[in-house]
Amino acid sequence: MTPPRAHRPLATAAAWLLICVLATVALILTTPAWGKTLWLIAAAAALSTAVQYARRAR
Repeated sequence: MTPPRAHRPLATAAAWLLICVLATVALILTTPAWGKTLWLIAAAAALSTAVQYARRAR
């Protein structure tokens, strides 16, 4: 059995930042106000998670 790969917090943070960017683009392109609210919450959560992973990487 091969050992598990080492966790890379910076790569994980970069992935969450990408998700944040995609959620922000969806926020801009969504017309209804309730849709904008949902995408804003998703973008904020993704950004928060990315910051947490970036802090762990230091």
